[in-house]
Amino acid sequence: MASMSLPEMSADVILDQLSSDDLDITTTSLSLSMSQGGYGEGGFHGGDSGFESLERELAMVESVPAIEAVLHHGTASLQDHAKLIETHLREAELASIEDYVGESDNLVELSSQITQCDDMLANMEQTLHDFQHDLSTISRQIHGLQTQSASMGVKLRNRKAVCAHLGEFLSAVVLPTELVEGVVEEDVTEAYLEHLLTLSKKLGFCQTQQNGGGGGGGEECVALNDVLPALEKLRVKSCSKVREFLLKKVHALRKPGTNVQMIQRNVLLKYRHFVRYLRQHGGSAVETAAAPGEPNAIYVELTMSYADAVGGGLKSNFEAYVEALPRLRADPAVPGDVLGSVTRLSNATGTSGGGAAPSLTVAMSQAAVGMSGAFAEAAGALGAMFQKGDAAASRGGAMSTGGVRGGGVTAGGGSGGHSPFRLGDRATVAFAHLTEGGSPALVPHVESDARRYHPFERLFASAHKLLADTATSEYLFIGDFFGERRLFSGVFEAPLAAVERWVVASANEPHNVFVDATVPGASSATPGVPIGVTTYGDAIGCLLCIAATQRLRVTMAKRRVPALDAYLDRILMILWPRAKALLESHITSLEEPRNVAAVLRSAATPEGGMNPRRSDLPRIAKSCGELLASCRMLSGSVGDGQIGHSLERLREAVVGFARVCAGLGINASTTGASTAAATSSGKSPSSSPSSVALVVLAYHAVHGALVVGASDDVPGDEASIAAGEMNGNTSSIPHAEGATDAPVAGDLAYFSTLLARERAHWVERVLEEHMGELISFVRWAEAATDAERDSEGPKRGGVAMRFFAERWSGIIAAVNKAVEACFGPPRKSVEDDLASGILKQALTQFLLYHTRAKEALSKIGEKGERILTEVGVGMPAIVFEIKKSTGEV
Repeated sequence: MASMSLPEMSADVILDQLSSDDLDITTTSLSLSMSQGGYGEGGFHGGDSGFESLERELAMVESVPAIEAVLHHGTASLQDHAKLIETHLREAELASIEDYVGESDNLVELSSQITQCDDMLANMEQTLHDFQHDLSTISRQIHGLQTQSASMGVKLRNRKAVCAHLGEFLSAVVLPTELVEGVVEEDVTEAYLEHLLTLSKKLGFCQTQQNGGGGGGGEECVALNDVLPALEKLRVKSCSKVREFLLKKVHALRKPGTNVQMIQRNVLLKYRHFVRYLRQHGGSAVETAAAPGEPNAIYVELTMSYADAVGGGLKSNFEAYVEALPRLRADPAVPGDVLGSVTRLSNATGTSGGGAAPSLTVAMSQAAVGMSGAFAEAAGALGAMFQKGDAAASRGGAMSTGGVRGGGVTAGGGSGGHSPFRLGDRATVAFAHLTEGGSPALVPHVESDARRYHPFERLFASAHKLLADTATSEYLFIGDFFGERRLFSGVFEAPLAAVERWVVASANEPHNVFVDATVPGASSATPGVPIGVTTYGDAIGCLLCIAATQRLRVTMAKRRVPALDAYLDRILMILWPRAKALLESHITSLEEPRNVAAVLRSAATPEGGMNPRRSDLPRIAKSCGELLASCRMLSGSVGDGQIGHSLERLREAVVGFARVCAGLGINASTTGASTAAATSSGKSPSSSPSSVALVVLAYHAVHGALVVGASDDVPGDEASIAAGEMNGNTSSIPHAEGATDAPVAGDLAYFSTLLARERAHWVERVLEEHMGELISFVRWAEAATDAERDSEGPKRGGVAMRFFAERWSGIIAAVNKAVEACFGPPRKSVEDDLASGILKQALTQFLLYHTRAKEALSKIGEKGERILTEVGVGMPAIVFEIKKSTGEV
């Protein structure tokens, strides 16, 4: 490779362009050697591959200016530059050495300072080591102090606990002079309670200590044994004074005319803690240990005195109250009020005398023999409601002298002028006493002075309103004053027995069937004295009493006062059998042959026929409907399950009674007694228009009574709703507007169906009597075949149409006459008039038969058309005649 001269380049520029990574600053010479076979230690080896590798490496470094200059200017110039660089390096090294020599003094001083620092650090290390040792010593001392502090804390707590127990013991045992003087010398007032509370705490503490509850043996405590005698004396003295004070307060309740509830609320309740003090400390320690858990003698004496004073006073008050109630009684029913009795209708309307039976007052005065004087009059006055027998008793002047007003309830009674079987507003008036915030109890002398008389159910509700309010007040007071409820039974036993005997006396039956032997004071009938009286009772009134009892039960439950639960159960046990017996008596009366015969006699005419309008059956049927509706309306308050079966039997008995009395034969609902009645009456079953009309009138009366009875009000307050839910039904829940007949909806549908069927039956019977030829032809033609109509139709049709053409105007007149004879004159001004409705139905059926006859003739052909042309009657003429007969023209 030929040598080439390098351009002028400084050594610094060349060094900057060369990478110094491969250079050693201690190198004294730099040589570059090349040979054909290699380059340095990593030389190139012969062969094509070596040159190829060299070319690649040159291509990679050819961009470096120094390498590029060397490559372009040759090896000789490179050696010169290397020497130049080496010279510069030596110069730099010498300059550096001169600098080191110049700074030698500073380096010596620096070395001295480093030595001093090492000495200082050694001293500091020793100091820190000593400090660490001191800290270890302090830590051991702190741990010792902590141990001593914990020990001292335990000792302090123990001493505080001892001080507290000792202080409590001393405060409980020591008897201050003020306490002793206050208990012994001061009068018993509200301020006296403070002394009793302090003394009670001391007595309780000492008793606990004696029983070992204080953690030590009480018998070994000298201080306790010293103070016990003094405490016992204070206990005896305080109990004696409190006992005397409370007994005086209780004895004050015996005074006549005392407002017991006001004294209880304003006076006695302030001293309820006195009673609890006596109950807790009234007995000595020996008595308490002998009979643990039993009340002491002083407390028992106080409770017995209270029960005697308050219970006796309440008993007298309730006895006087129930004794005065019969003077206010006026029954809507009269003796012998059973459905099937014609005598009842005569008595009610004044058409027959009322002296057919012995005087009710005389009979009840006999039944009262052997009873206490306080309840003899009550039995006489109230017994008529529940009496049962076979004959009717009068309601004459003797009855009025006993305080019972007959002939319906007057002002204040809530049912004036109503049927004895219609509910009316009797439920509203009676239940008003049992509603929270409702009518107060009746005041007998006020009602008597105002000459207001009431049905028995209102007297019953009034008495039980007073009983419930008094029982609630007494029950709550006893719980607050005595702290326990069990005393209530002893206080209220006598008042409950007084009211219960009144109800039992009112429900007397032969042989005293309904007298409850568990009731105090109730006994069997006196030997030889008749108890039963020949009269029936008021079933609606009895059911109202049951409903009132159910409502009262719910009211007491809402008050959370279970004091009367057992009593109300006994009252229901008295009333339910009586109510069912009364309903059974009504059903039985519809099956008695003599009642059927009486109804048949009432409808008989001198000619031996029957006049439906004179019959007593519609009035009896109306009473049945009223009783059925009243019972349905009350069923929600008394319980459907109790009387549902009886009401179903009553409904079927009404249907059977009506059909037997009308002589229409025996159907599925007619009993054997009714069959015998029909046979004994001498009438064979028939279906004459008069008989059918009698059944129509009966069904119409029942249906009308059900419609009216559905509007009677049975209050549906929360108590009655709850009672209905308790009995498993919702019929006592108020119904929406337009659905007030819901309780009687089933009965209405039943009798509506029967009434529609019997009305259609009567129309058919009347038309058959007057246009039987035409009706027979219509029925034959509609059932005959085409061949039969073609062969026999003209002859049959001609006879029928000629018969109709001759008599059609007379048939219309006869139908009007039959309607008037059976149902009375039609009254267009009266809505839903039965006669008008039946007349319209009959004339409509008359037109239908004429139309059907014309259609049958038109199917025959030319012969039929010829008959219609010859003897047919035009529809305009018939319609005009109908309007003329009904007064429309």
